[in-house]
Amino acid sequence: MRELSRNSRTGIVDTDNYTMNDIVQAAINIYECILCIVGALMLIMIILGAVMLVISGGSSEKVSLGKKIIVGAVVGGIIAFATYLIIYWTVTALGAKFVNPYNAPSGSGDLRVQPGSKANF
Repeated sequence: MRELSRNSRTGIVDTDNYTMNDIVQAAINIYECILCIVGALMLIMIILGAVMLVISGGSSEKVSLGKKIIVGAVVGGIIAFATYLIIYWTVTALGAKFVNPYNAPSGSGDLRVQPGSKANF
């Protein structure tokens, strides 16, 4: 991230040096946080649905409820993953390059807009 510079006279942080890349990167960071929360909620709902199936005691209503919970969690996870792919493909189609900040194997990095990309937003 960029260093924050303060106006020496007023002490207010100057924001003139931010570009559209910074705004896009902030939006991507927020989306990644939301995606992590959705993934955790999906896992919790699958576990809850499985517990409902196990403790149903043969009751068709509880089995049906457990199945609905699991199916809803899986469908929600698929939708969340699809939005991730749409964002990735859209930003890549606009010419941005993504860097892997953690030196992980290729293809497993975060969405990080490289500052010198072909398309500066």
